[in-house]
Amino acid sequence: KLSQAFLNSLNINNSLNTLTAKGYLEADVKLNTDLKKLKSNGKIIFADGALKDSATGLSLSNIKANLLFDNNMLKIQNTEAVVNGTPFIAEGTVKEDSETNIKVYTKNLPLASLYSSFAPSDIKNSYDLKNGVMSLDILLNGKLESIEPKIKTEIVNLVVKDKVNNLDITNGACSVDIATDLRTYNGKITNKNLVVSAPDM
Repeated sequence: KLSQAFLNSLNINNSLNTLTAKGYLEADVKLNTDLKKLKSNGKIIFADGALKDSATGLSLSNIKANLLFDNNMLKIQNTEAVVNGTPFIAEGTVKEDSETNIKVYTKNLPLASLYSSFAPSDIKNSYDLKNGVMSLDILLNGKLESIEPKIKTEIVNLVVKDKVNNLDITNGACSVDIATDLRTYNGKITNKNLVVSAPDM
């Protein structure tokens, strides 16, 4: 029941009997921070992880994480998950003075199975995402107490069926490049080749 509640909180509305999972976790960490200074030692290691949902086709493989906290510093290395064949990678550091430089990125990630697994049911009842590929680059720079993320993402070859209005929606490319201090957002959105058509008209 706890597992199902957790999945529901992530809008994963599939029965547990369609899921298979495995992995190995080793954790021994002491961590104390006021977001200005970091005091830490130890490590969190996750290896040989995998999650597969036979109902939606979602497949996460080669899930691994190496979070090293020794010497009052966090190092993220050799950390990734392969999502439907596409690596999703995290790497970087948080130093003792809380100076942060972390990058999370992926390239050419298929969206259809992610949509099937994570989108709310009312959205999926109205829209069918048939195709789409995403690249994502997130940079976390600055002090922990005043982190300023920079986000770049591009979605190409998007194909969506509006089932309520019987419309076909295609979009060639949409790119987003923004920076934020978590209070305000600045950046640019560029879109190309949006087409909305009614097949029966």
